[in-house]
Amino acid sequence: RIIESEGIKINNNLVLTAINSIAKLGTKEGGRFLATLLKDKGDYMDKTIKANIILAIGKCNYKEAISVIANIFKDVNEDVYVRAYSANAIGTLLGKEYKSLLEAELSRINQKGIYERERLKVLYFHILYALMKLGEQDVKKYLLKGIRSTNPKIRALSIHLLGELKDTSCRDILLYRAKYDENINVRLAAIESLGNICPPNI
Repeated sequence: RIIESEGIKINNNLVLTAINSIAKLGTKEGGRFLATLLKDKGDYMDKTIKANIILAIGKCNYKEAISVIANIFKDVNEDVYVRAYSANAIGTLLGKEYKSLLEAELSRINQKGIYERERLKVLYFHILYALMKLGEQDVKKYLLKGIRSTNPKIRALSIHLLGELKDTSCRDILLYRAKYDENINVRLAAIESLGNICPPNI
């Protein structure tokens, strides 16, 4: 009701909170509602709302929407964060039939010039996350490389994605970043990720 009454054309914190609440509940009904909204009104949505709806559909495990999400991911004219969250959702929904699509986009990004690669960094790392969810464990090295980036946003994103993967082998490097990283947002991301991969008493 909040999403319908507040509207989706303008970035709205109340709407984003409602979307995140649906994602935390993780029900199929919630996923169906968001998928219908995306299909019917996706072209008119604020890009932040659209990206978070796609992410939430993945967390609701609503696989029926994966083809719609894949088509959004394919659109090179779409907002980079919307495409990044689409890649994330494909991985969360275990869309193995789209693995080659993700790999092709990763290769395309790697062939870009330095400035364009920097612009597409967020998309790049969410594709890596998706490929890891689909079983490509060798790409973890790129996320670990991201933790050593001089850009704190890239460090925080890499840490966040490793936490979502619940990879316990990353515990020590996350502990180090939680204690010693110079950037507060990176430290907070590491603490959150540790909460995802470690028992509460650690």
